[in-house]
Amino acid sequence: MAFLKKIIGVPKIIVGKKELEELKQECVELKQDCDEIRKKFTKVTLNPDTANPSLAVSPDGSQVRFKGEGSAEWPSVLSREGFTSGRHYWEVEVGEKGYWALGISKYLDEKIIPEKPEMGYWLLRRWKGNMYEAVSQSLVPLTLQHKLYKVGMILDYQKGELSFYNVYDGSTRYEIHTFNYKFTEVYPVFSPGSHDRGPLKITRFKSGDGNPKRQLY
Repeated sequence: MAFLKKIIGVPKIIVGKKELEELKQECVELKQDCDEIRKKFTKVTLNPDTANPSLAVSPDGSQVRFKGEGSAEWPSVLSREGFTSGRHYWEVEVGEKGYWALGISKYLDEKIIPEKPEMGYWLLRRWKGNMYEAVSQSLVPLTLQHKLYKVGMILDYQKGELSFYNVYDGSTRYEIHTFNYKFTEVYPVFSPGSHDRGPLKITRFKSGDGNPKRQLY
């Protein structure tokens, strides 16, 4: 997926037949990669039994928001689905929220993401409105060209990779960051933060003619 990073820097005006052919090939590869990602769509549903008391989970398990009361900075909820093998992809709409954290966790009983997590969390986090960072045992500040409105995550369990994507639309995704680790059982984890009541929304898909159709509940 290295070409996902390369294509971002392609200039708008290209002179020369060779450069044009190279760009066309990269576009073909980008479409093929997005097609491969589509095959890994996994239905992820929030488990209200794992939710921090300060969070409200929608009845269908597709949304979570901060109720407005609670002292934890990063209250969290897990998905019902845990992963010990395979490749899995899911997307979350973060919208205009200035605080949120998304990723995977090995901790089934914790309902608060620590400010400085130990190993066992692999997260992408936004805070203070415009600060992005990759979070695990260390904090890695990220400089992004564009604000994130929707985040895609693909877990390749066998390879030990968790990758985050900026989802522009149904066919365009740019890689943001990848964690490499030999995972044990892990669960998708979600925190809407504690600074606003805007929800995190898991994207739902329906397969039809080989192409998933996005449904936001």
